[in-house]
Amino acid sequence: MGGLFSASQQCQPYTDATAFQIIHDIITANRVVIFSKTTCPYCDIVKSIFTELGIPYKSIELDLRNDGMHLQYILTEMTGIKTVPKVFINGTCIGGGADTVLLHSRGRLTDLVNECASNSVMEGICILL
Repeated sequence: MGGLFSASQQCQPYTDATAFQIIHDIITANRVVIFSKTTCPYCDIVKSIFTELGIPYKSIELDLRNDGMHLQYILTEMTGIKTVPKVFINGTCIGGGADTVLLHSRGRLTDLVNECASNSVMEGICILL
C-alpha cells in the first residue's frame, strides 16, 4: 500500500496486513463494532443508540491504542470513510454516525443486527442504506 505507512517508516509496530487482520478478527468476532475516538461526539451518539436499543457492541477507541492511527488508515482503505465512527454490523460496514442515526430513525438498525448472518463478512464493502 505504501504512502503513509511505507516500509521506510520503521517505527510502525504493525504492517498493513497485520492491521487488516486485527480489524478482520474484531469485526468477525463481534456482532456490532464501533471504531471510535473518545473525543468524538458523533461516536458518543452512535454508542448511545445501541445502548438505548439494548444491543451489545464492541467499541474500539482508536485514540487510546498505540496502533490506532494505523488501524484508522486501514479502515479508510477498506471503507472509503476517513472519519469516525465506523460502524460494522455482522462484519459489514454500515457507515458512520449519520448513517447509523438514519438507520435508527427508519427503524432499520435492529433489523440489520438481527437479519445479517454473523458470517456475512464482506471485506472492503460499506453499505449505506
